[in-house]
Amino acid sequence: MVSVKPTTGLTYEDYARTPDDERWELLHGELVMVPSPNISHQRVATDLVSLLNVFVKERGLGSVFSAPTDVVLSDNNVVQP
Repeated sequence: MVSVKPTTGLTYEDYARTPDDERWELLHGELVMVPSPNISHQRVATDLVSLLNVFVKERGLGSVFSAPTDVVLSDNNVVQP
């Protein structure tokens, strides 16, 4: 279940000050606590990152990152896919 902190109008600067021991995303200016991924998800994600990393490195296409990595969509929308 996703829990929303009762605030609005927050920005990336506010998001950056959230505790590191909890998973937060910023959606439309509201802080949203999201649950940790389950074990099955982690296994699939690890396999995909490993395969993508080999593909990208062999072709000199850039870098592959695994979570948690902030994806800043706008100043008040930040997610960690």
